[in-house]
Amino acid sequence: MVDEEADVAEEAVFLALAQGPCPPRSPLRWALDKAFIIFLALTLTLLTLEAVRPLL
Repeated sequence: MVDEEADVAEEAVFLALAQGPCPPRSPLRWALDKAFIIFLALTLTLLTLEAVRPLL
C-alpha cells in the first residue's frame, strides 16, 4: 500500500489543492444560498420533530 501512495508526487498534490481564493459572490447568489440554508434547516427540523413525536 505504501508503494501505491508513493506514485503520486508531492508537487501534484499541492497543485491540486492550491486553486487560489474563490471569487466574490454576487448579492443574489448570497441571498439564494442563505434562503437554501434556512430551507434546509427548517426541513431537517421538521423531519426530526416528526421522527421524535412517536417517542414522546
